[in-house]
Amino acid sequence: MFDFVNNYSGTVELTAGQLSVTLSLPDGRYRLTVSSAPELAAAREIIDAEVLSGTATLTRGVESTVARAWPAGSVIYNALTASSARMIGALQLRATETALQGRYSDDAEWLDLVDMESLTNALAGTLGEMISPMMIPQGGRAGQCLVKLSDDDFDVGWESRALPGTPKLLAAAGSYGGSIYDAGTGLVIEGSGVSGASGFAFAGGGDILIDAANGIRLLSVKDWSVLHEIATGWVGQFAVSSKKGFVFYAGSSGAGAFSVNSLSDIVPNDALPTSFKGVFVSASGEYVGYAENDDEMAGLYRTSDWSKIQLDVAALSTLNNSETMTITDDFLIIVNKGLKVFDTADGSFISVAAPEITDIGGVIAVSNTHVATYTADDGINVYAFASWSRESTFPTLSGTVSAMAFSPDGSYLAVALQDATGLAVIKVSDWSIVSVSGATPEYCSRVVFSNDGSMLAVGLGSSAISMYNTSDWSVSAIDSSNGTPTAMALNY
Repeated sequence: MFDFVNNYSGTVELTAGQLSVTLSLPDGRYRLTVSSAPELAAAREIIDAEVLSGTATLTRGVESTVARAWPAGSVIYNALTASSARMIGALQLRATETALQGRYSDDAEWLDLVDMESLTNALAGTLGEMISPMMIPQGGRAGQCLVKLSDDDFDVGWESRALPGTPKLLAAAGSYGGSIYDAGTGLVIEGSGVSGASGFAFAGGGDILIDAANGIRLLSVKDWSVLHEIATGWVGQFAVSSKKGFVFYAGSSGAGAFSVNSLSDIVPNDALPTSFKGVFVSASGEYVGYAENDDEMAGLYRTSDWSKIQLDVAALSTLNNSETMTITDDFLIIVNKGLKVFDTADGSFISVAAPEITDIGGVIAVSNTHVATYTADDGINVYAFASWSRESTFPTLSGTVSAMAFSPDGSYLAVALQDATGLAVIKVSDWSIVSVSGATPEYCSRVVFSNDGSMLAVGLGSSAISMYNTSDWSVSAIDSSNGTPTAMALNY
């Protein structure tokens, strides 16, 4: 096999028997032509030259030419001859595991041309240079995105632009099923595979959706695949702590606690009841309170070691129904012909005077500073933890309350009413009613604040959901084909 150099030409002087000469060629084997002038076809000699460090060892008079003397000024050049062309045509190549090999068709021996690793690296480098402009260009900084710079193909570059954030998700369910929405646009993201008949909750920093119905499922928000299923039977009650990563639940097949982080059961030091009518988790996740229908009536767990805290037995004996319950990191609070309050640290009973409450069941909501209660006989009453005194300036609201919720910072209390009033948003600082945009809904079923307090989702009897921006209380609507929302959760 011969090497070639594009347009190589030089001058040479040779005697007829000279077998070595200095040539300005790279190391290699060449078939060269010597002539007194390139255009004189009859005055030529073809030679082979083995060049090493600028010195060529010659084989004279090949391809039926005659070795002769060439005076000073004769030219030598690299040309494609008939024989070298036939050699190229007869060249055979093959690849082994270690090398690319070659031979001429009349040769028996294969010669290594290049090792495969070198060839692969060379090809990778060449292909990378060829196609990299069509792919992601190098450079850029963290947070930058690729931008089409012109209408030309592959003309893209890195620029600092505002990147769209993760969609703000709303999970909502009614009597006809459940759906996941982009809370900003109202578009359905996942329209099947979720139920939420008993409730929704987000966990794992918003990466996991807890879907409770006939069993509890942990769904990946990334692709809505099922990460784990808990066979609980029909779920009556459940609560989730995003901060501590657990689910506490009761279903027709029993009660339990489950770690979202490790996807494994949690076994409390004291046995859980087989069923309960209500379960609630404090904001930090340190305490779980539950309501029963048996002699115990209510219970409390400390989740740092999953030990049961014994509540004051005498106070428990006076309860006849304890399902209207809530919990903070300091108090377990039960609506039961007044307020029955227990200290979470040791389970002791705290005597609270609340003669305004004469009924035993209804709706309850809690913030860091207040607890709001509703019973059918007594309406809405709000109490400050600082003195357990009733807020006397709370506005009068008429109608049956279906749900209440404080904003995460405690600034607002949203009340869902099942009559013409529909929705009431109360400003906690002076207990005034906030004016919200849009027509007042005639019937509200659920109210849920986002974790950051920027949005309020309101379920309506018209099979729709109103999304209020709490900065100016402007509203947008999300149509729902799932019926009146009975379960909702926001993940931001």
